[in-house]
Amino acid sequence: MNESPKVISVQWFFLPPIVGVFTFMAVITFGGGVPTFVHSSIWGLTALLFTVMTILYAIFLSRGFAKGLLPTQVIAQGLLVCPVALQIGASMLEWLGVTMVICGSAILLVFYYHSKHYGEHVFGKANKQSQDSNDIDYLPVPVALTDGEGDIISVSDSFLQITGLSRRDVLSYPVTVLTPIDREIVNIKGKDWKLLQSATSNDKYCFCLEGIADAHRIPQIVGSSDIIDPVTTLSTPSAIASYTAKELYRVNRYKRHMSVALIRISFGDSDLADAQNTVFNSYCKYIGKSIRSSDSASAISKCDIFLLFPETKLEGGGMALSKLVDITSNSELAGEFLKLSTLPKFLDKVFFYGPPANDVTFDNILSRLVSSLGAHSN
Repeated sequence: MNESPKVISVQWFFLPPIVGVFTFMAVITFGGGVPTFVHSSIWGLTALLFTVMTILYAIFLSRGFAKGLLPTQVIAQGLLVCPVALQIGASMLEWLGVTMVICGSAILLVFYYHSKHYGEHVFGKANKQSQDSNDIDYLPVPVALTDGEGDIISVSDSFLQITGLSRRDVLSYPVTVLTPIDREIVNIKGKDWKLLQSATSNDKYCFCLEGIADAHRIPQIVGSSDIIDPVTTLSTPSAIASYTAKELYRVNRYKRHMSVALIRISFGDSDLADAQNTVFNSYCKYIGKSIRSSDSASAISKCDIFLLFPETKLEGGGMALSKLVDITSNSELAGEFLKLSTLPKFLDKVFFYGPPANDVTFDNILSRLVSSLGAHSN
């Protein structure tokens, strides 16, 4: 990931004094009644409160508390409308200004009460969350903790060193700005990192960066017999179950979607088992070369192949499946099948999964696919 650029938010162009110019012009337009003298002390108090609202708006904007911007703006413009409407004789607009101040203050008070009782951030993203914030600032590993909406509430010093950002900058960003959380491998400042993520208590999520060099020291690496079946060159059943669980997590956490499929080759009874296994393994290798790098497949039995298509809708999964079962497109593979005395039949089924999928597991998916194709005929 490249370093996040400093972008000036367009909301800075909506500071109360700037919007106040248009508010003043609008009130003047609707004037024309009997003017009322407004004492200078009222103007002074209005200017003071308007300045306070402007400062509060700037604080909310700089600290990322977007919810407080609108009510603060409403209060500021309401304060401006009241004396201006009196001065030019627009009595109806005076009550509009009073209503704006009351409503804006009520909404802001609700937000403040909610932040005190439910842990949202008003004057800063971190807010330290008292003693139960799961403070991870001094952990010697690059890790960040987010709330349920993906906003960072705590981050370790190691994470700051890797990103090259200050704690204040990091706490003003959602985690998706710092790193693409829908990938297992992310690039930060030219270096690849393995992104580990898991849910914690209280609807919080933990994101940890692991150096690729460190990950390579783990015994179970890609290419080992624990992940790749050397005979079929496809993923092992345990690996495909793990991949499916991760995709289901993304479906629920990030509102993604995926498709899954099952291909069954129904061999005839006249062929020997060795000949059937040879053809089946050749077909598995063909699938491994034909699917996308983001897709996964696994031979879960001697005639069934499970396929996982991340970020693929039902139509896309069906199209991919139809191409995989069309062996005529590959003359070498078709020749392998023609060596059998009885040409086998292909059965296939594809299902789509999108949010919510809280109770869905790999076993549920596999059972549903197998049931849809019926019992094995060989």
